[in-house]
Amino acid sequence: MEAVFSIETDDNIDELLTYLMENISDEEIDGLELEKITEPSNGIAYEPVTVAAIIVASTPIALAVLRLLERFLQDRAHHKVIKLVWDAGGDNTTLSTTLSSLAKTYAGVEARQGLIPIKK
Repeated sequence: MEAVFSIETDDNIDELLTYLMENISDEEIDGLELEKITEPSNGIAYEPVTVAAIIVASTPIALAVLRLLERFLQDRAHHKVIKLVWDAGGDNTTLSTTLSSLAKTYAGVEARQGLIPIKK
């Protein structure tokens, strides 16, 4: 039985596909069909831009791909929260501490500014 699913993101999908290919085993890659859907670019190089991908795989391989997609999206979400805390907090220690506390409570992300304490 094969699973067919399509992936579309607002972000750079090539980064996601690269992540998948780097983190999936060679045996799983052999059982995977990947088709990129591109659109023409208006940039300087006029190279097509990947806007979506279609993945066809057996059920076990599709489950592995979905686990990797989940990890990638979770990492991206955490990165966005940390960037938000960093950008919004700026040099204001009180604001940074408050935002870090909110991020830890609601997003499960721990963000700290300053030197990292070294445990001996």
